[in-house]
Amino acid sequence: MELRPLESLLTPVASSKQLAKVTDDRYLAQLTRCVFNAGFHWRVITAKWPGFEEAFHGFDLGTLLTKSPDEWEAYVEDTRIVRNWQKIQTVFENALMIETVAEEHGSFAAFYANYPASRSSWSAEKFFKGQRFSPRRQKLLSGLFVFQARTAFCDKR
Repeated sequence: MELRPLESLLTPVASSKQLAKVTDDRYLAQLTRCVFNAGFHWRVITAKWPGFEEAFHGFDLGTLLTKSPDEWEAYVEDTRIVRNWQKIQTVFENALMIETVAEEHGSFAAFYANYPASRSSWSAEKFFKGQRFSPRRQKLLSGLFVFQARTAFCDKR
């Protein structure tokens, strides 16, 4: 069976150099998009995405991390986004995680660009040894990075 035609349909894999150039707000935006896509048809999220960008201030970490609890709770009434409280909470949690990683590595991009592209040569326990993440967060990060297979920023959907 010839695989070349199938390969042309796949999203290209971003290089470490390309990933290192992505700003932290775009990583938060992509994480948010993945979270909200889960359980919703991707077309719903794509149609509402400009509203997400506006509502979450372009995913600016500084702005989002200084919002009060009341401001976060107000998102459940915001028609620009999908108003699912559990998913809205992940925006704050992921912003905090990205900021924590950036403090230690200079940027989230620097951390992500050096993240192993496959499980064959690493274990999550070894990679996260000494990191300040809970076991739950480590599992989430491991699954997310491997699942995304370094293609998140080439996806045109």
